[in-house]
Amino acid sequence: MTLTLALISTLYAFAEDPERLPTPARVAPPRTVVFIHGLYLNAGCWDDWREVFEAQGYNTLAPEWPGHDGEPAALRADIPEALNTLSFEQLVAQHRELVAGLDSPILIGHSMGGLIVQLLLQEGLGSAGVVLHSAPPKGLTSFAPAFLRSNAPVLKPGMDPILLSPKQFHFGFGNYLDSDAALALYEASLVPEAKGVAKGPLTDAAEVDWAKERAPLLIVAGAEDHVIPAGLNERMARRYEASPSRTDLVVMPGRTHGTLTQPGWEQVADDVLAWLAEL
Repeated sequence: MTLTLALISTLYAFAEDPERLPTPARVAPPRTVVFIHGLYLNAGCWDDWREVFEAQGYNTLAPEWPGHDGEPAALRADIPEALNTLSFEQLVAQHRELVAGLDSPILIGHSMGGLIVQLLLQEGLGSAGVVLHSAPPKGLTSFAPAFLRSNAPVLKPGMDPILLSPKQFHFGFGNYLDSDAALALYEASLVPEAKGVAKGPLTDAAEVDWAKERAPLLIVAGAEDHVIPAGLNERMARRYEASPSRTDLVVMPGRTHGTLTQPGWEQVADDVLAWLAEL
């Protein structure tokens, strides 16, 4: 009886004093992650990653580049006209418009997508950035034989779209696979690419201010990457030492430029999630 009276008394006290009423807990809205793909792939390369991040409560977006939407085999058979004129500047503008309309998203980019992430971060867009095997900003290059061989198609004269051969794809993206498995991956994922985008790192549109303050940045490199050698990303990280902002570098042994689907990609995704959880 005494306990019942005490409970009734407490309820009356809360009713008479609204300030004492318990307030419902506020649940923070899910954070948004924007995944930006790189050359010779389309947004489907992020499908597995999006599932992992969404299982952790994130909203995810993976914008498609012009001329990349569709099945890779169909795009190879009938190269979209958009690739004849698509420029790196247009691609950056497309992502700028998307990201500017979101509430402090996290930006994650692979290869050329990693360069786009860096450019958006220096504009004050995004709450954090992760770049996987990132193309370098203007002024950084490599003379490693594997880099020169992998990127030779970009330097050929003319502005016709680039369509890698299975052999070129095997060396650049599938060097962890035997020839049959690399061909299967080629057929499932390789798309033609705009020369105007591929030349992006050579243009003024790819300049960054190494000393500028920006959101935290994680640089992930692969020790077996032919397209973007780990040393190139290491030099990029050293340039960012001029900035007061947080810049972390991880060089992962055994990882290639095809890291998004290479066996063990789940651990890479988990490591990125762990880094984001620390911020």
